[in-house]
Amino acid sequence: SRWPASEGLSRSLNDACADLGPGTAAAALEGRAADPDLEGSALHLLAPGCGSSGIVMGGLATLGQALEAAARDAGAAFALGLEAADIRHAKQRALGVRLADGTEIESRAVISTLDLRRTFFSLFAWKDLPPAAIERVSQYRHAGARARLLVALDGPAPFDAPLQLGSPAEAYAAWHAATVPELPPMTLRPVSAADPGLAPEGKAVVTATLGAIPHQLFDGPWTNEKRSALKERVLAALEIGAPGTRAKVLAAELIVAPDIEAALGLTEGDLDGGEIAPDQMFALRGFQDCPGGRTPVTGLYLGGPSAPLGPLATCAAGVAAARALAADLDAGLLK
Repeated sequence: SRWPASEGLSRSLNDACADLGPGTAAAALEGRAADPDLEGSALHLLAPGCGSSGIVMGGLATLGQALEAAARDAGAAFALGLEAADIRHAKQRALGVRLADGTEIESRAVISTLDLRRTFFSLFAWKDLPPAAIERVSQYRHAGARARLLVALDGPAPFDAPLQLGSPAEAYAAWHAATVPELPPMTLRPVSAADPGLAPEGKAVVTATLGAIPHQLFDGPWTNEKRSALKERVLAALEIGAPGTRAKVLAAELIVAPDIEAALGLTEGDLDGGEIAPDQMFALRGFQDCPGGRTPVTGLYLGGPSAPLGPLATCAAGVAAARALAADLDAGLLK
């Protein structure tokens, strides 16, 4: 007799991967830099890519507004557009937040949705941090590799489903050398086909999400010349993938990792909040000895992408941090 499912256990890894479909790796690695043939790369399947969360009608701002309204109805208070300068603390205990204008907000706990490096190296003085925390944050790796081209078309897009171009494996070597791949892996989406409100009647918007685009190039920062060269490379690829598109282009705007970093405060423009790798996933993400998004600073919790549940992109990291905070309050640890 044979154990149940033993047939699957006897198959080769290549055969099992073939059943996933040709687009599985491209979808998992969208906007990232990784070689699907290297060990550990399968972890990207657990971290949803750009196109795995559906489309919010009206754009992501609509979702944010809905969440804010629900939170206000539940009694939450908001102070928007304020810059946090540092986290007030004493004896490795968070006491609140100091704003850039000098205003101090006292609290028994702080949840940070910034990434690990931004939280500790921009909101604390190094001399005030435990040596173990400094070592951990210094060793934590980021892998900013995402860029996006927004394209306005004079007419409907000549395709109605996502198109995937380029090879993640070939592009990974170029990214590792801090150069732009000859053909960056990219996913083309006719976003206004699903949400007509994104474009005027008779027009269309297409996005190209690129992977393996370095945050910092080997020969210096992103200049206007380098941005223009990448834009032309992507538009040429768009014409190959969807012939006739180039002639309809009205305008195109390129967003690279430094732009994402400046707009969202993410180290290296890394939307994942840290490299997806075996030594930086699950309990090994954040601080291994501090479960639930806790940190070596009592009363400070990680609720963003660098937390253990952050790569899942389901808001689970924030939920875990809130539950850890509530548990510590009940236990009398945050007096």
